[in-house]
Amino acid sequence: MNLMGKLEVYLKHRRSKRSEKLRIRNLKSGKKNQKGWGNMVDTGFGGLNKMNHVDTKGFIKEEQKRVSKDN
Repeated sequence: MNLMGKLEVYLKHRRSKRSEKLRIRNLKSGKKNQKGWGNMVDTGFGGLNKMNHVDTKGFIKEEQKRVSKDN
């Protein structure tokens, strides 16, 4: 096995060891296994945040609030 192969195996082992340690710690604290941030709200206005000439942050925020209330 060459040096890069050994390094790759070592790094994979180190990541899995850290992941297992974190998983055990989360189980002890009572966190759910697959809990995330929640579902993203699709407003259909994905391209508006790339426009530089119009400040759309307020508009997008209000639109997301409206869509999330509907769902």
